[in-house]
Amino acid sequence: MGMDFERERNLLVSVSFGTEVYKIKILDLAITAMNELANMVTENKPLWHPCIDGRRKGMEQQPLQPPNLSCPSHFPALPTAETDTHPLQTEASRETRFLAVHPVHIVELLMNNEQYSPVLSNTVSKAKVLGVLSTQAQGDYNGALQVMAVEFHAPSPLVANRKCHLARYSRQLNNDAWGVVDVSLESLSPNPLMRYRRKSSGRLIERFRDGLCKVTWSQLSTGEANLLILADQMMRNFCRNLSFSRKNRRMLISLSDDENINKAIIRFVNEKEGRCPGPALVMAATIRIPPSARKIFYFLQDENSRSKKWDILSHGHIVQQTRSISNGCVPGNRVSVLEMKSPEDPDRAVKTLLQERFSTSACSYVTFTPVEASSINMILNGGDSDNVPVPPSGFSILPDDLTRDEVSLVTIVFQILDSVASAMCFLAHSVYGMYKLITETAKAITTGVVDPYNMG
Repeated sequence: MGMDFERERNLLVSVSFGTEVYKIKILDLAITAMNELANMVTENKPLWHPCIDGRRKGMEQQPLQPPNLSCPSHFPALPTAETDTHPLQTEASRETRFLAVHPVHIVELLMNNEQYSPVLSNTVSKAKVLGVLSTQAQGDYNGALQVMAVEFHAPSPLVANRKCHLARYSRQLNNDAWGVVDVSLESLSPNPLMRYRRKSSGRLIERFRDGLCKVTWSQLSTGEANLLILADQMMRNFCRNLSFSRKNRRMLISLSDDENINKAIIRFVNEKEGRCPGPALVMAATIRIPPSARKIFYFLQDENSRSKKWDILSHGHIVQQTRSISNGCVPGNRVSVLEMKSPEDPDRAVKTLLQERFSTSACSYVTFTPVEASSINMILNGGDSDNVPVPPSGFSILPDDLTRDEVSLVTIVFQILDSVASAMCFLAHSVYGMYKLITETAKAITTGVVDPYNMG
């Protein structure tokens, strides 16, 4: 924590008061990365090759060649530490999607930190702009260059977050194309303890015929838009619960009596965090099961599977979808309202759930939260969703190996209200109750998706 703070302070001082030499070095790194991006996106071999699954492409692993740059003499010294000699594994990927907005709006999303962190909350835990080296007129991002501290997270709390310091540079490449690149500042401010070194990465944003980036735009009423806003807040809270950050105080629990779940994470959530109606506990665990991620994703989002297969809290009830709204250009990504009813009184809902199913090229999510029926009606009638609590539970699903899709990792997360819990004390019966909920749900999911005759 102390070293991270000092690194950020030193970067901030150098960006704010440093000489032009330091700024020129960062600009040189950014321009080099922008030129590399132009080569990568055009698939000049041998950089990119198809993965085994045929759906993604990976980059040929080349030895990391850091730029021959020396640290400016005025740059503040960083804390020294013993160098970690373990080799780093190279990871690279490339994905293409078509969006229905003007390229400038996408550039603004990436360069405006108030938009960047919230919109990409499924992978970005937090981001901070440490300094701006080059800026243009308001709304013009051509040539804009800024230094940032960004913390990324995987869709599992068992994977440590990755924090890096980078320079983000945007440039208009031609009338119809923009580039936004990130370059690591490790060569200028090396950290021997860093177990994650981000190489140059970037995005090419191109405008197609008729001003399209190939996106489907949905017209929404005010009520539907507010419901999507509420679901977005739920998803952000869920991603925060997945994030393995130092800010999220948590405890690792061994579950040695279960053969598929040997560890779980539990943490305390206060009522001020993520619009929670009161003190709560969050428990998360990851299981590894054979079916494909796509098969598990469809199984978990289906209301019939919920009531008959995996949701032990809704067994014996009828679960019906009463509203469904598309939340993007990817088919199947939707926000739904589910009502849980008793077979004896099918006209009255005993519980109402807000559910979002969201899939990207790397990971899929199914998140849900109980919401009062009166709050749903208020929102759909145009009411404000800001004061509606959304304590999320749900799942993240991704392939165990990115080169195949035969085995999946499913992270199960439950957030349960606990009025007597505190940041320093988790009662044994509360922990045991959540443990039983996690393990029983894991067994139900495994049985439901592994047995082909148990999927109906």
